[in-house]
Amino acid sequence: MDKTKEFYRAVFEDGKKELIVSSKRDDKLTITLKGLGKKFTFPVTSGDVSLCATVLKHHGQGIKINTILNIPDLRGRCKMLPPSLSIKGRLASLPSGKFYLKRIKGSDQKLRKIVEKIYGETK
Repeated sequence: MDKTKEFYRAVFEDGKKELIVSSKRDDKLTITLKGLGKKFTFPVTSGDVSLCATVLKHHGQGIKINTILNIPDLRGRCKMLPPSLSIKGRLASLPSGKFYLKRIKGSDQKLRKIVEKIYGETK
């Protein structure tokens, strides 16, 4: 049985819905959304690491999901916006729109390292 590694967990602003970034293997990430009527899990189809954020995307199944997880910037070079999830298109009870996240668990550096490993080096 495959063990799932969780890299990041965030709760939506309403405190009821969750976003989870995890992996069953070290070469593929998934985005799981809970609390939207049912649980949705999507493969991450592309990712990027920049100075100020880690970006994870899923494009497919008639929807586009963009997750922007901002990195704490101790030197003040980044404009710190709240982490967000953007959903375009419709799939069952999955709502479209932009949702802000409150980080509750996970390591920014671990997530950045796995995204760099899978999708390429920092830009």
